[in-house]
Amino acid sequence: MLKKIKQKDVMNEQFFTRSIAILAGGKSSRFGSNKAFAPFLGARIIDFVLDACKKSGTDIFIIANQKKYQNLGLPVYPDIHEGLGPLAGIHSALKHAGSDRVFVTACDMPLLNNRLIKWMFSLNRKEPVIVPEFDNRLQPLHAIYSKRLLPFIEQCLEKKRLSLHGLLNKLPCYVVHQNLILPFCPNGLCFANANTKKELERLEEVAPQYFEKVLS
Repeated sequence: MLKKIKQKDVMNEQFFTRSIAILAGGKSSRFGSNKAFAPFLGARIIDFVLDACKKSGTDIFIIANQKKYQNLGLPVYPDIHEGLGPLAGIHSALKHAGSDRVFVTACDMPLLNNRLIKWMFSLNRKEPVIVPEFDNRLQPLHAIYSKRLLPFIEQCLEKKRLSLHGLLNKLPCYVVHQNLILPFCPNGLCFANANTKKELERLEEVAPQYFEKVLS
């Protein structure tokens, strides 16, 4: 059910609402503290995520159950099905989005590239999911989902089928091949997240060279 993207399958979305949801409902248990607010290159991880999203969308909001996120100047909505992981976050994002299609990402991905997000929004596809693939692995937290999926996702939540990869395997997805991703995202770093402080240190080491490439 997975199809490869072609560059001709694009449209001009200049006048379309582009909804973006930042999932921030994780417990950060491996990190030891709220990783979204961890220092990163003189700011915080969440600041880099917000910057990329604000440059990419027009309807941006956060899915979180903590009041701390309410100080970031964006709408914050809780999980409707609390405690059921990122699938519940996607469900809440689709419920609250102002448009049919929602780009969903995570609060711990500081190397997001706004040009890639905008390019993904421009893809003219009927499939309910547009998802990148890198190193033969789909990236469900860097993907666009349609509100048409709400009934199916609600069924998955009720049955506690919470795997995102399991979800994608059951849906007609349009896959963005990594050959098209690399010009936006060298080495796939835009998909990297900081689950541990060691991973964060590695991202800080590679970030300057990465930003130099993607901004040149």
